[in-house]
Amino acid sequence: MVCESAKYNSQGKSKEALLYEAHALKQLAYFNDLDLGHIDGHKIQRIYDIFNLFGYVEKKIDVDTFIYHDNAKKKLTFTLKQQQWIDAHPVLTYSEVNWNPSSVIKNGNMHGIMGDYLDLVSKKTGLTFVFKPSHSWDDVLRQFKEKKIDIIPGVDSSLKEKNLGLFSDTYAQHPMVIVTDATYKYIENLDLFTNKTIAVPENYTSHQFIKKHYPDIKIMTTKSIQEALLLVKSGEADAYVGHIAPALHYISALHLDDLKISGLTTFKFKHHYLIQKTDSELLAIINKALLTITEKEKKEIYDNWVSATSQKVIDYTVVWQLIAGFLTLLFIVSYFLIMQSTLKNEIQAQKETFETIYQKSSDGVFIIEDGKFVDCNESIVKMLGYPSREKVLDLHPSDLSPEFQPDGRASLEKANEMMHIAIETGSNNFEWMHTRKNGENFWAEIVLTKVYLNHKDLIHVVWRDIQTRKELEAEILQINSSLEKRVQEEVNKNRGKDKQLLQQSRMAQMGEMISMIAHQWRQPLGAIAATSIDLKMKMMFESYNLDNKEGQKECAVYLDEQLTNIETYVESLSTTIDDFRNFYKPNKEKKLLSINVPIQKSLSIIEASAKANGVEIITHFKSQKTLEIYDSELMQVFLNIIKNAQDNFKEKQIANASLMIETKDTLSGIEVSISDNGGGIPDAIITKIFDPYFSTKDEKNGTGLGLYMSKTIIQEHHDGKLSVKNNDTGVTFSITLKG
Repeated sequence: MVCESAKYNSQGKSKEALLYEAHALKQLAYFNDLDLGHIDGHKIQRIYDIFNLFGYVEKKIDVDTFIYHDNAKKKLTFTLKQQQWIDAHPVLTYSEVNWNPSSVIKNGNMHGIMGDYLDLVSKKTGLTFVFKPSHSWDDVLRQFKEKKIDIIPGVDSSLKEKNLGLFSDTYAQHPMVIVTDATYKYIENLDLFTNKTIAVPENYTSHQFIKKHYPDIKIMTTKSIQEALLLVKSGEADAYVGHIAPALHYISALHLDDLKISGLTTFKFKHHYLIQKTDSELLAIINKALLTITEKEKKEIYDNWVSATSQKVIDYTVVWQLIAGFLTLLFIVSYFLIMQSTLKNEIQAQKETFETIYQKSSDGVFIIEDGKFVDCNESIVKMLGYPSREKVLDLHPSDLSPEFQPDGRASLEKANEMMHIAIETGSNNFEWMHTRKNGENFWAEIVLTKVYLNHKDLIHVVWRDIQTRKELEAEILQINSSLEKRVQEEVNKNRGKDKQLLQQSRMAQMGEMISMIAHQWRQPLGAIAATSIDLKMKMMFESYNLDNKEGQKECAVYLDEQLTNIETYVESLSTTIDDFRNFYKPNKEKKLLSINVPIQKSLSIIEASAKANGVEIITHFKSQKTLEIYDSELMQVFLNIIKNAQDNFKEKQIANASLMIETKDTLSGIEVSISDNGGGIPDAIITKIFDPYFSTKDEKNGTGLGLYMSKTIIQEHHDGKLSVKNNDTGVTFSITLKG
């Protein structure tokens, strides 16, 4: 006996563990199944109707006697409490609207299919149902919500109606059909009507069904079923979709002989009674009554209200579809019976496969019930370093953890929170510090998943040891930290190099600047010399008679004019020196200035040199904004560009050389453009002119740093942009600054 037990329980699992697995496998194998041998009488009745229609059966059958029923289910008896409720509420009110032939409102009462079912319930229970009129379906629902009526006898399974009250069992169900003209032969599903038009009454169940499941179908809403069918007949709509009974009725009543049912949808209208939430006893009473309604009674009600002439509006391809469905059902049942004999072996094989996967997985697996481990695989035992599974079972996750997690929270408190999140949301993924048997802490990646078995919420846990990964991450963080420090050091070095290059560029311009100053000083120095000579000549030749007052006055006026001129010339010389000194003085702080200011200072230095070389400088200062700038650095940029243009004019011997400088405001700041007519820059080198040490001049006239430093000043020191492009006659440099 011990050997047999070991043979079928090789892992030595406890009885509770084996029972748990058995229940789990049973749920997987028989999920959502019907009782074996169950036969739906409604389906048998429909199959009989189809075979009878084609003349394949010779005599009429009674489905209720054809199928064996447990008579106990058909016997209607009420509990004492239910009978007392009936005695206390003998009369109930209800309401409905015209939906022929399902509901036919006539002479203050309801007839039709739902009316006949209500009469049957009344006879079986002894309850009397009194009709209260309503002018619309919304009015019916309103009366029910306000408890002016007790029940609604015909509702489907929409969520809106389910929220209003209690739903009875289904007492009748009918397919949602597709009605077309003869253009369509057989329609398998509504996908065929993508980008086509279907007519349906507004807010009917079919309207909501199409909107939700077939958004690409065009919907033409109507006020009634009759109107929708007439739109199909006239060709304005491709099809009508709705309840089979009203569809058959109105096709016959309106003599729409060229319309037919061409297909079925996946939706079925399931009719229920809607009962007030406080009337649970009434719900039980009505459900008992509905259970005793026979298939024969259901067929008589259906045949009584759905005209026999409706046979000609049914497309027989639909009939064949039903026959095919029945044959398929028979095949499935037969196949199930054949496969049942091998199912046990397959389940056993699957069980062994799942057991192998569970036990041999490289990740650790736990099952948690009520906050404790109730099962685990071999990987968990190895990961934690324990000698057997039994040593880790029946423990709380915090028992296999340090007292506190790295974030400072207590392991017990945090573990309970993590499990609670998994139960509430369905899953939870996080990292956790665990402890091995030898006291060593290690990082694990944890995935918690809620599973529901045997009416209990369990947690499926997957552990993955990530200690090595964490150590590598720490090394990478240390490397990154060191790398950031090295990068910062290199950035600081580059900034120092930029400062050196900026100074080197300025020093390279010094000779050119001295030349420009010489041009600036030549005129005022010449004027001072001429004034001095004139004074000497006047004194030498005694041009004024100083013996009389008139001569003295005339001499004084002359001397004052000449001395004033000399002061003006000296002031001009002083201004030139200040501009030169400010250019070489490093900027420590930005100044709030107009961009026009550094341009005008640059022009005051270079203007004389430009005139001496025959260069006309035209300015259009349109900018009115002020912004924070390093003015001396921007002077270097403008002088670089202007001097390069002047050298180009001289080298190419450009006649009528001119330079246009324009400033203007933009939405984001200001823009400066400097354009010349010097013939432009060759396409082969225009992309290189901002590179360091690239120059088109000979070695003694160019360093290749001017434009490189100009771009650095604009883009890095002023967060702007410096660009160049050829124009029709020369080249244009564009500078944009934010502000």
